[in-house]
Amino acid sequence: MLPMAPPGGSHFRFGMFEADPASGEFWKNGRRIRLQEQPFRLLVLLVAHAGAVVTREELQKSLWPADTFVEFDYGLNTAIKKLRQALGDSADNPRFIETLPRKGYRFIAPVSGGEAQAPVSQRVKWKGRWTLAVLGATVAVGMVVRLIRSPAAPQLSPVPLTTYRGVETQPSFSPDGRYVAFAWNGEKEDNFDIYVKQIGTDQPVRLTTDPAPDLSPAWSPDGRLIAFGRNLKARRTSILLVPAAGGPEVKVTEVATPYNTQPAPLLAWSPDGKWLAVTDRDDTRAAQSLDDAQLYPGFWPRSLLLVSIETGARRPLTSPSGGPVVDAGPAFSPDGRRMAFVRAVGLAVSDLYVLPLSPGWAPAGSPRRLTWGNQAYLAVYALRPRCCG
Repeated sequence: MLPMAPPGGSHFRFGMFEADPASGEFWKNGRRIRLQEQPFRLLVLLVAHAGAVVTREELQKSLWPADTFVEFDYGLNTAIKKLRQALGDSADNPRFIETLPRKGYRFIAPVSGGEAQAPVSQRVKWKGRWTLAVLGATVAVGMVVRLIRSPAAPQLSPVPLTTYRGVETQPSFSPDGRYVAFAWNGEKEDNFDIYVKQIGTDQPVRLTTDPAPDLSPAWSPDGRLIAFGRNLKARRTSILLVPAAGGPEVKVTEVATPYNTQPAPLLAWSPDGKWLAVTDRDDTRAAQSLDDAQLYPGFWPRSLLLVSIETGARRPLTSPSGGPVVDAGPAFSPDGRRMAFVRAVGLAVSDLYVLPLSPGWAPAGSPRRLTWGNQAYLAVYALRPRCCG
């Protein structure tokens, strides 16, 4: 039987979800969703021991006492399945509940709403709503990290970051959340450059002044540098670095990637700040037919690669086969174990993929497709008719 804790608060939050063990209510983005009692009990118990492995034996003793008549393996597997469905979670790529084969489960997402658990020896029988009230006490003091309690159903309202004349686009927040970098075509609306603005202030700081359009700023993990792309003639893009506080630019590499014919963002930093993920034309793969190349001259096969900011060395990440496929719009997961990107197979046909990565940022398997919408790429293309030539 798992140890319990003395009474405390009730609500707890993780990601976009919030729950009240005392009432059995469960919300996603402020909207109440239905979750059956046994999966909800399971969630509360796992959250109460977030970060620790809860064994199958402990779950059986706590959730399926000896005086109940139910086949435990079937009941547990069913509850886990329903809980993952409610969370939109996956056993293969878990964001919330990690499976340890033949051992148990572990809740891996950050949780807020209580204090560190103080275990005591006490057997608890789970019975209806009274059980949920007892579990509420456990959750309130079962969190590993003390965080400020958030309101039950937050009311979100948009706050403008910029109100300048012209077009401000492609924002990127600094790691500390105090600044935002963005591309702006200026007071005269004649050319895109990179600007930085402290949130809550009015005046931006202009970082670039080149007559070519500068786009897609991205902060380095330490907040010292901003990487961006500069569209050149002959359908090429220069990848540069500039200090976030202003200063001379440093060129990292150049790619044959016209920005207006690929999904954004243009680039992404590796979590260690030593590499940039970018897209370049893949000359090892020909267009599916001459008609494709003639109809969409900018839509040439392109793959994702890593470029060292120190040496300019390149390492391939993706190499899709067949036709004018474009891999672009990279984004690393916070732990660096995965990279999301957009794979476009036409001007109006694209979907999201995730590539598993090894500790050294090398591909650790084949990309896994996340969406099957086959849409949205045309919108990205159409939004930039003036900026990228």
